[in-house]
Amino acid sequence: MCITNVEFLVFIGSKVPSFIRLLAPKGSLEVHEEAWNAYPYCKTVISVSDGQLCMLLGSHQHATGLEN
Repeated sequence: MCITNVEFLVFIGSKVPSFIRLLAPKGSLEVHEEAWNAYPYCKTVISVSDGQLCMLLGSHQHATGLEN
């Protein structure tokens, strides 16, 4: 089994209107994503600087060729 660990730091400040950038606390427009891929399972954790996070768990299903 091959396990891949990927980390991203995304600065979304340039993608929001300027008035939101002015109102948003410093660092709140940075998103940290960390993903672990170990086929057939994967886990992704997305967090922001104030401690909120979202964890996504998934698995690949074998196709039979009969799906639409």
